[in-house]
Amino acid sequence: TALCDRQLVAQVELRRTIDVGINTRVAGFSLGLEQADLIVLADAGTAWVAGSGAGRVPTGRVQAFDEWLADVGVGVEGQLFGVYLAKSVTDGDSPRVSVRLRRRF
Repeated sequence: TALCDRQLVAQVELRRTIDVGINTRVAGFSLGLEQADLIVLADAGTAWVAGSGAGRVPTGRVQAFDEWLADVGVGVEGQLFGVYLAKSVTDGDSPRVSVRLRRRF
């Protein structure tokens, strides 16, 4: 875990609502998904310790851009869930899958 006192993050999302139309009945209840959002995303960010000394960035400055981390990805969001696949473009990490089981906001 990094102990940083400054961070800067940016994210861009492109969303498109698509008709899914998946419906089924289970024990008298109707379950389904009528629409979902298809998402293409990109984000970048960095975190650092401000101050003087080794490994610190002078106060009032931002860490050099070549030290930022960035990734791109795609996802699908329904009303109560989301599934996302993202791949780092700044290092050799494997793609990551994230699942969200409630609304973000």
